[in-house]
Amino acid sequence: MSSILVLGSGMVGRLIAIDLSTKYTITVVDRDKMRLHFFQDMGVKTLIGDILDQDFFDEAIKGVHLVVNALPGNIGYDVLRKCLEAGKKVVDISFFEQDPFELNEIATKSGGMAIVDCGIAPGLCNMFLGHKLEKINVSSYKCVVGGLPRQREWPFEYKAPFSPIDVIAEYTRPARLVINGAHITKDALTDPELVEFDKVGTLEAWNTDGLRTLLDTTEVPNMVEKTLRYPNSMNYIRAMAETGLFSEEPIEVDGVMIRPIDLTAKLLSKKWAMLQSDKDFLVMEVKIEGMINNHGVTHEFNVYDKHTGAFSAMARTTGYTCTAVVDLVMSGKFSRPGVSAMEHICSDENYKSVLDHLKSHEVIVTERRELS
Repeated sequence: MSSILVLGSGMVGRLIAIDLSTKYTITVVDRDKMRLHFFQDMGVKTLIGDILDQDFFDEAIKGVHLVVNALPGNIGYDVLRKCLEAGKKVVDISFFEQDPFELNEIATKSGGMAIVDCGIAPGLCNMFLGHKLEKINVSSYKCVVGGLPRQREWPFEYKAPFSPIDVIAEYTRPARLVINGAHITKDALTDPELVEFDKVGTLEAWNTDGLRTLLDTTEVPNMVEKTLRYPNSMNYIRAMAETGLFSEEPIEVDGVMIRPIDLTAKLLSKKWAMLQSDKDFLVMEVKIEGMINNHGVTHEFNVYDKHTGAFSAMARTTGYTCTAVVDLVMSGKFSRPGVSAMEHICSDENYKSVLDHLKSHEVIVTERRELS
């Protein structure tokens, strides 16, 4: 069987490795030995080590047909670059801050390729837009998305299914939007609005920097992405930000220099940790408006998923989207050279393949089309 290396054995990395192990030879890399214990007796190989160490990296990627980068965003870009320099195929969900297309030349020269942001959002929502851009003249794109615990617990009413550092980045990174054809930047947590969902009730949405690659790959004149949380959660996040708890500038505390964000992430990793007893849900709504045959048309996509078995809804929707893309690459159905994003997976065949894979894992996507 073909060999795949999964970097990172967090909640999402675990699901990815297990799902892919039915078709491929899987090796999971993590520097935390305790995390790798999860894979005992599962037919998954494990490697303990620091993937940033060049010697370890070189040994780990030998003979590997594809790499899944499921590392935290703060190291994801550097690791993706190393993989592409080595000429590897990569499916990436590390959601780093840097521009992935800066690595396109490296990938092209080395013969490597990468598809980035292969999760739920960014990811699946990008694929919705890419597919519709092939069909209609799109004028507006809006995505609201969030994963939340079913049980609301004071003070945060939130659990993190992935690295707290990556969650904090959603609260601090300026949000890039497109309004009337102009690219603008707003602070995160701005433009709050209440949104109603049939299965979960009222949630609050506010600007986050989720458009990412769409800003470079499309020319849609109006685009916005917002994150969903329980109502009023924005207030305590703003208070933490104003206090400086998310600052990356080191401060002195009793003669020791520390970054406030590192301390905050360490403390929140316990408060936000998803316990085995915790259950969550994910909800996403994507509205795409445009014109077709001189008629206005709206496509509305809805995704709802809930904690199933050992995995959170966020892990399921992110992980199964990722493994669907891995299958496309490994089968040769998607072979675009260089660096790509999910909006490039727009052919009818590949679009259907991803949705069918999600459906096979009971992640259901519904679409409503309305002409005006």
